[in-house]
Amino acid sequence: MKLALIGKKLSHSYSQEIHEIFFELTGIEGSYRLLEVSGPEKLEDALLNLEESGFSGTNITIPYKIDVLSHAVYRSPEVIRLNAANTIAFTKSGRKAYNTDYFGFMRSVEKAGINPGAGGWLVLGSGGGASSVKAVLEDMGAPVIYTASTSKKGEGFLSYSELEGIKGISGVVNTTPVGMFPDTEGCILPEKAFKGLKYAVDLVYNPSRTKFLQYARDNGCVSVNGLYMLVAQAVKAQEIWNNKTFGDEIIDAIYSEMEKRI
Repeated sequence: MKLALIGKKLSHSYSQEIHEIFFELTGIEGSYRLLEVSGPEKLEDALLNLEESGFSGTNITIPYKIDVLSHAVYRSPEVIRLNAANTIAFTKSGRKAYNTDYFGFMRSVEKAGINPGAGGWLVLGSGGGASSVKAVLEDMGAPVIYTASTSKKGEGFLSYSELEGIKGISGVVNTTPVGMFPDTEGCILPEKAFKGLKYAVDLVYNPSRTKFLQYARDNGCVSVNGLYMLVAQAVKAQEIWNNKTFGDEIIDAIYSEMEKRI
């Protein structure tokens, strides 16, 4: 079984290691490679090349989770709801698009003991990852969700300059790449924004403690990086490609091994 990850910049990615550990633990024979694609106009060629080379599927990451939708003949119910895909299966009937980010984020929230219903939430970013995060928070009882974006305006979106006036927020999730390796000094919010919050989640996993999470810990927040989500969504993708259920034990085992390595 040959698999891949398509994204624009992948030097930060742990996906190859995660899937290699998965293959070791399950005894499945497989490989996983990283494929950088410079722009959305190159996406079709990249997908076609993988198909013609006998790959079973590929993951999709920033910034192509929305762009890839037009390259698939089938969209799962999660993809239709979220308008984003992070997993493609190559089948005889064509490319099938799935979203395992939803599952990954939900498992991460549950693992950390976070209660989305404790108050309002602020989601930073408006890409494919943000749609999965908002759906999970909504389904787990968040009473109100605000979205901050630099690229989208209008109903449902706030500019970052409007955030100071928001009240009743219990948690914040960063779905942007700000603070990700190699630009680790960045933080999308000032430290004062974390005062009074209960929860802070950063989907960035490299480095394991971003400036965002450091500010959160310094202000007493339950803070979670994106590693457990990454592992959980990877296992869910493997379930799709292998048409088999693997369960939480595999997720926990891979996560533990990744923590040791990091």
